[in-house]
Amino acid sequence: MVRIGPAVLVPVLAAVPWAWFVVRDAFGSVTDVLAIVLPVVVAALVVAALAVAVRLRRRRWLVPAASALAMGVTAVVGPWLPADAGPVAPGHAVTVVAPT
Repeated sequence: MVRIGPAVLVPVLAAVPWAWFVVRDAFGSVTDVLAIVLPVVVAALVVAALAVAVRLRRRRWLVPAASALAMGVTAVVGPWLPADAGPVAPGHAVTVVAPT
């Protein structure tokens, strides 16, 4: 049996959450369904990684937890941020509520 040490395992576990972006692009609409539960999956990964770090009493195990948290914020919050499309052309703005 091959034993993998923390020097290899920790960076690999820190990189695994970022594979979401490759998988998401490769499988298209199938991953849209998975994206709905992504916040729950990320929360579970972060809690599990923190539990391992506390149980083993090693700070290096916080790296996968931080990586999963950063990926989750990037994947969940990032798409909600507005992209700057430049100024609105004069006369083409939409007024939702007009002041009285």
